[in-house]
Amino acid sequence: MYDPWLREKGSCFLNGPQVQSTYELFVKDLLLPNIKQWNVGKINQIFGTEGAAIILRVPLIDDVREDRLIWQGEQNGEYSVKSGYKLWKGIQSSNRREDRRDAGRFAVLLETLWRSRNNVVWEDTRDDALKIGLQAYHNWYDWFLAREDHNLVVVNNLSACWIPPSGNQLKCNVDASFNNVCGTTNRGWCFRDHLGRFISAGVSWDVGLLSFIEAEATALKEAIQNAISLLLSHVIFESDCQYVTKTIHVPHVGNSEFIVIIKTIQNMLLMFSNFEVKLIKRQATSVAHTLAKAANSWSRHSFFNNVPPYIEFSLSNDIN
Repeated sequence: MYDPWLREKGSCFLNGPQVQSTYELFVKDLLLPNIKQWNVGKINQIFGTEGAAIILRVPLIDDVREDRLIWQGEQNGEYSVKSGYKLWKGIQSSNRREDRRDAGRFAVLLETLWRSRNNVVWEDTRDDALKIGLQAYHNWYDWFLAREDHNLVVVNNLSACWIPPSGNQLKCNVDASFNNVCGTTNRGWCFRDHLGRFISAGVSWDVGLLSFIEAEATALKEAIQNAISLLLSHVIFESDCQYVTKTIHVPHVGNSEFIVIIKTIQNMLLMFSNFEVKLIKRQATSVAHTLAKAANSWSRHSFFNNVPPYIEFSLSNDIN
């Protein structure tokens, strides 16, 4: 109850007051025995509908093996302080992507501070500094992702159609999706050969909502793990997430959940040099997208040696 461990945009703390016994609990007390899954019944019983919904939105990531403090203002979870401020006009006129990104963050922070100031003057309500900072970051990040998605189509000369791999290779498309009704993060992937023929596929879903890039990275990670278990070689993995496909190709220092997933992917790619990750346009990954959207139709981790009925049309359409 005293620690900021939730992922809510407004506050990372559970609302009080709660039942007295709640204040003595640790997060581990809310998990099922010997498995990294929420004890949904216990959580609903203790916290009621609203509190339980907030807790169950927190994803439990297998790659994260220990508790750690992270800074939500950076993707790597590390706090950083820039040495000085850049003039607004200089940032505004710069063509460097990093400067445009900083300009966006600065503008959103100013707007959030302005709104907070208005709340003090007109509503006599005061937000703490942590809440203001987190709200500013989440507002900026939503804007940043929307801008990245737009730029992806414009700056990359990528085919909007699925293209078969060469004769000795397989291709695996991956994608992630969110089921807000069930409160789950879904993943899907599909392996095909040089003729576009179905080899195998898989889906998975977890209770809790990962961030967009965490979900896409997890989909890629699980597809690679599936390829290893199937003893496949010479596989091209394709994702429509530009941020993930770029991030895995450079070393990173950090302790955020996202970076932990990325490091797992990097380690697997080092061990299997015939695996390759490429960026594609969203239109070229319809099979994996359909699987991810339908993932809740199956158990939490399902694998298919025959074509699932949901993707028959997309497979045929890609070949034609």
